[in-house]
Amino acid sequence: MSLCWRLYRDQILEFLLQQGGDGVMKLVLADDEHIVRQGLLTIKWEDLGFTVVGVGTNGLETLDLARKTQPHLVLTDIRMPGIDGIELAKILQEELPATKIIFLTAHHDFDYAYAAVKMNVMDFLLKPTEPEEILASVERVKKSIQQEIERKNTMASMSRQLRQHGLLADEGLPSDLERPHKRAVQESLEYIAANYKEDITLASTAEAVHLSTGYLCRLLRNETGQTFLEILTRIRMEQAALLLQDRDMMIYEIAEQVGFKDARYFSRVFREHHGLNPTDYRTKLFQEER
Repeated sequence: MSLCWRLYRDQILEFLLQQGGDGVMKLVLADDEHIVRQGLLTIKWEDLGFTVVGVGTNGLETLDLARKTQPHLVLTDIRMPGIDGIELAKILQEELPATKIIFLTAHHDFDYAYAAVKMNVMDFLLKPTEPEEILASVERVKKSIQQEIERKNTMASMSRQLRQHGLLADEGLPSDLERPHKRAVQESLEYIAANYKEDITLASTAEAVHLSTGYLCRLLRNETGQTFLEILTRIRMEQAALLLQDRDMMIYEIAEQVGFKDARYFSRVFREHHGLNPTDYRTKLFQEER
């Protein structure tokens, strides 16, 4: 199994573990000042779709809480006993890279702010902070989390479909994946599955996997029996068929979701792939459900 695929698989599993069945996101709060902790606990986090799963009074306690609960978000002070927020963020970045962090601190220290930016901390709020400012920051982070979950779930779905069609090797075939050209093809397919919504090309895919365009073209044809465009179109059309199950989505919205700027061209390609235009396909789909 390629390193790329192992990392990708682990990230999917991590997000599935983190995402609760009821859609509520987990939040850990941390500050060494009792009055600040009490103030944070008065905020109606449930209105934002969060539940507080732990409150830390120092860095080490907060780290232990994060390891146990695997929260979506940690809202933490920087200056704390044990380990400070910067060290906490470094450890969380390594152990729980999907967990987002917002720093809350009274210290106007540029070096701290710079370290936060370098570690991809989502926001840096200076005390005293109004609840509205905290809520606005958390709302922005929530949107980022939701987008990332959606993207990773889509990648997982696409990978399952690729395996079903024999375009992506199963984990049980390590001998094949150890061959360089097999790894290159798999990583190319993973890239296509992750970016089919974008305006990707054979050239951009080749660049992403560090191959020449001509060589990747031959590899895909030899290993899958399909061209880059045929693979990309198949992924887009199968995803479009899934989106058509949503009665509220307009055809042009589905076209945009699967990488087509022109809804009429999308409909033509869909008909060529599925034998029906999107409207008729949706009608038939709902008739079969009755």
